[in-house]
Amino acid sequence: MKSDFLRNISRENWIWLDNVWLVNKDRFFSKAWNISSIIQYDSTRSNFIRGS
Repeated sequence: MKSDFLRNISRENWIWLDNVWLVNKDRFFSKAWNISSIIQYDSTRSNFIRGS
């Protein structure tokens, strides 16, 4: 019985960890995407200013 109890707890923890990782991964990638798009925008704007 005790081993079943531990197995259930560990399975619940793994499901919880997977959910946390998925949520944080989405948040991290969206933040990284925003940063990269801002950097791209700055570089294109500076190129545009430099070119004119």
